[in-house]
Amino acid sequence: MRRAIVMVLLLFLPAANAYVAPEMFLDESSLESPGEVLLTLQEGVWTYEAWSSLVEDGVIPLRVLSPTELVGWHDGWIESPAYTASPSPDAVWKAGLDGRAPEVGDFVRLLLEPRLPAHAYDGLRTQLSAAGIVLPNQHTPSPLAPSYLVEWPGNLFLADALEFEGLLWIEPVLETQARNAQSSSLMQSGLISGHAAWSLGLNGDGVVVGAADSGLDADHACFRNASVAGAIGSSGENGSELVGEDGPDHRKMLVLNTTIDDGDTQGHTDYRHGTHVAGTLSCYNVDSERQGTFPDNGSALAHGTRLVMQDIVSSEGWVPPNVDSLLVEAGLHGAVIHSNSWGDDTTAYTARTSDFDAWALAMPWSLSFIAPGNTGSDLLEPANGRNVAAIGASVKSADMERWSGSSIGPTEAGTNGIFALAVGTSIQSARADGIADSYNNGLRTSSGTSMATPGAAGVAALIQQMVEQGWISGNEVRANTFMSDIAPTWSLEDYGNASLLLAEGFTPSGPMLRALLALSTTHLPDGTRDGGMDSRDLQNVHDGWGQLNLSELIDFDLIAAELAEGSVSPASDVWIHDAYRLGNDTPAHWLEQRQGGLEALENLIENPWNGSGAAGPFMQTGDVWVQKFTPIDGENFDARMAHLAAPEPTAVNDLQLVARLSDGRVAVDGMFDSNGDSILYYSSVDLDNSTSFPATNETTHGLRLSADALTEIDWIEVEVRARYVVPGNIQGGVGLDGTHTGFSLAIKGVERDTDDWDDNDGDGVANLDDACPNQNAFGWDLDNDGCLDDTDQDDVADNLDQCPEENALGWDVDADGCIDDSDDDGVLDSIDLCQTIAPSALWPVDGDGCRPVDVRPEITIEEAPTDAFVWNERLVLRWSVTDEDGDGYQTGADVFVIDNRSDGGGYIIASCQAASNATASFECEWDAKQDLPVWNIDEAWMRLDIHVQSTNASPEADNSRVVLQSEERFKGEYLTEFDAGQGDNLAVSEGEKISSLRTIFWGILCLVGACLFVYRLGQQSTLPKEAVAVPVPFAQQDQPSGLGHDVENE
Repeated sequence: MRRAIVMVLLLFLPAANAYVAPEMFLDESSLESPGEVLLTLQEGVWTYEAWSSLVEDGVIPLRVLSPTELVGWHDGWIESPAYTASPSPDAVWKAGLDGRAPEVGDFVRLLLEPRLPAHAYDGLRTQLSAAGIVLPNQHTPSPLAPSYLVEWPGNLFLADALEFEGLLWIEPVLETQARNAQSSSLMQSGLISGHAAWSLGLNGDGVVVGAADSGLDADHACFRNASVAGAIGSSGENGSELVGEDGPDHRKMLVLNTTIDDGDTQGHTDYRHGTHVAGTLSCYNVDSERQGTFPDNGSALAHGTRLVMQDIVSSEGWVPPNVDSLLVEAGLHGAVIHSNSWGDDTTAYTARTSDFDAWALAMPWSLSFIAPGNTGSDLLEPANGRNVAAIGASVKSADMERWSGSSIGPTEAGTNGIFALAVGTSIQSARADGIADSYNNGLRTSSGTSMATPGAAGVAALIQQMVEQGWISGNEVRANTFMSDIAPTWSLEDYGNASLLLAEGFTPSGPMLRALLALSTTHLPDGTRDGGMDSRDLQNVHDGWGQLNLSELIDFDLIAAELAEGSVSPASDVWIHDAYRLGNDTPAHWLEQRQGGLEALENLIENPWNGSGAAGPFMQTGDVWVQKFTPIDGENFDARMAHLAAPEPTAVNDLQLVARLSDGRVAVDGMFDSNGDSILYYSSVDLDNSTSFPATNETTHGLRLSADALTEIDWIEVEVRARYVVPGNIQGGVGLDGTHTGFSLAIKGVERDTDDWDDNDGDGVANLDDACPNQNAFGWDLDNDGCLDDTDQDDVADNLDQCPEENALGWDVDADGCIDDSDDDGVLDSIDLCQTIAPSALWPVDGDGCRPVDVRPEITIEEAPTDAFVWNERLVLRWSVTDEDGDGYQTGADVFVIDNRSDGGGYIIASCQAASNATASFECEWDAKQDLPVWNIDEAWMRLDIHVQSTNASPEADNSRVVLQSEERFKGEYLTEFDAGQGDNLAVSEGEKISSLRTIFWGILCLVGACLFVYRLGQQSTLPKEAVAVPVPFAQQDQPSGLGHDVENE
């Protein structure tokens, strides 16, 4: 049964002519009522921010038609100066080949606008209900457009229905129709015989392919598991069952889905079609495989593949289920390639076509091959999809020629339509006999695009094998694989120790396969090319990219010849990049993780992807990817780039493929001269000029430059430019409703393994030009030599140089690029003449790094006692101080008693102190009565000691005391009443009596003090001693000032 709702992805990617709008428009007055509206920007393009902001203006965005045009839903118009509003185009009727309108009782599909709000759906449902069409009550807005299968009522005119707001298009439900070794040799080498790829083990080994068709005669020798009863692969009683159960242990049939119907019998419409198609795609004669002999009896080009076969025909006819149901089953079993030789008889872009495109965008590791029909004219759906490969048929002859019955382009959207040609006439393949256990091995011959399509899928399977096994890669690490481990058992070659250098390999995406397939083609000869019009464009509406021929991609004969010499690195002139390349995952596992309880496409919507785990880049508007290559002398340069697009009527991503030559010339995809080479422009050309370089609806792009055009060209820089990618609702998302897109690129005619133009250190300078290939100099390389600049030439790179304008060579111990100031005095070492011990802002140094020299003051005695002077009254001393640097000082003088009992000994009995003053002259005066000691020093000599000490507080100060001793010696004489004996009759003045009384007083006081001390000492000696805390005189650093040392009190 078909599901009631077929979801069609309608993302909003840009491209000119992505959608040819119908001519029917609403009146301007319709803008006053809720409904669809076309918004055209006055400036700029629709970005994620602009899209998101529409809600504030009362508009719900539905889809983008072009970079400046968007269809939205409004409930009450709010004007904005940023854009103009006009009526949205009406829905369209997509008629079949007969062109007739729907009649009462016909079944049709109604497709609604994507993201249609619930209340708008309710209004549309009410209108349709009044006309007799009932839609479900529930509706959830989605980036996929809902599709409803309904019966056309008798009271609804088509023109009226097309004016209903919220309706996208209406299409008829048509009857699906089928569309109908030497061909293998032709697609390997272009020759009628020879199997160079097979001889090297290239037969699709390890690749899973899928096909949906009319069923399979599973007991045929192409597909059954055992050759004869009891042989390997047989089962049942006595090994009588030869077909075997499909599954991982079956040699060929990984999955045989007979849900709709089992078998391929004469009761079914075109019951033989599916068996023939499957044989063309994957047949491996059981006897050949089991016995290790050359593949014969209908064995296909890709006979080494495993098959997922889906029977979509019953006795009632073709009843294909939803496309995503077919493709998700194939994908979960590891199939990227899916062959489909069937479709409806209409050239319109249908809901089924949309499903194929939507699935490819949501699941990028998918490529559907579609037979375009055998009309001889316009190709039929779903071959008009944007992300599929529509395969036309060529005749089975070394003289290439398109089969006259093969359908051609362009599509209604203006694209070329046909992707490539494959041999499709007189194809011998498996014949179904309708008997489940006949174990037949018969073949039959058939012609048509139905036969060409699985043949082309087989070519893709060999390409997928080469990518997965590492034959084809970018510049990557490669390892030796012995050819003897790869070569088929039937090969007569003795490879000995010859080996292939193979890369790690990966599962290619659908775009990657398309890019490589476009390189694996040969243009038809003059006279037959492009339907006899001899167009020189790389792709045309009749032939696509040309007839598939693997030898255009890889020279198998050259590989065989080099193997005779030992080791060979195949396809060394082919370079590829796949943004969708997964690092540590497989597409099947990726898909499995995103499956849930919904239908396949809805599950992918519920689990969006941002490109994580893939190689990237994933681009948005304005992004540019660049890679430089070295061309091979004498070879043409060919580049193919493929990407994914949303279904119609949404615009196509505007990605541009560009090649810049070392001489400044530029080539752009889609622009070719009369020789079929890309036109070369001057470097000043404006690549963003959409008039000179219009956007295109094609999703595979190409460049070709002849070897003559590349003479003296050192390098070719390839760019992929995202001129415009319209964002969706998922910021950073890739695919469904996302804002970014990926691409795949295949180039032939360049040195794959050179890293000259790589940038291993990531600094933006190619290795060949990088003088420091292991140093990332990005941001610090003004001369673009790949090295970190050293502007001041001090051997410290600018990124580490804190003084990039200062040459610190020889003065930079800490290597910071600055001249050191090792003593921290503010003067650089390069000019610092003094080592500053204790830098201080209070005592700055001069420009040489020195503080002023501290000159010690000098003493000059102006007046002093004469030699042998007797001091009994006044003693006067006058002196001066010379302070040359004027920094201040303390000065003074001492009366010094010389002790003759020791050398230089003595003591001071009197002193005076003074500070510096303006006169620098000083005087001290002592009185003998007051200053001579109480003990008798009559016999002792005395001198005067004059001292001075600088008060300079600088760390550099000389604060040592300068002492000048007088050379004169003198003595003191006591004139007191103690000196007068009885009868001396000496007259004693009143002053002398006072001095004597003072002496007596002090003597008695000292005696009393001594007695008290002795008494106290005796008293303490009789008491217990206790420790007391004696504070330390200075607080210690990091220690509270209250702490002290415990000492005994004595």
